Amino acid sequence: MIEDRDAHAKVLAAAFERDTAERARNKFVEMQALIDALYRAIKSEGTISGAN
Repeated sequence: MIEDRDAHAKVLAAAFERDTAERARNKFVEMQALIDALYRAIKSEGTISGAN
């Protein structure tokens, strides 16, 4: 997922093309939200099991 997110970031860093940039921005935000949610779930699972 991180590789996918980074690919969208590279598109955003390239020369601006409105349609491409808008799609890349939306996918980047979507991927980052998913990565953050997974990180929180993993961290929470460690707290619940007592394995900080």
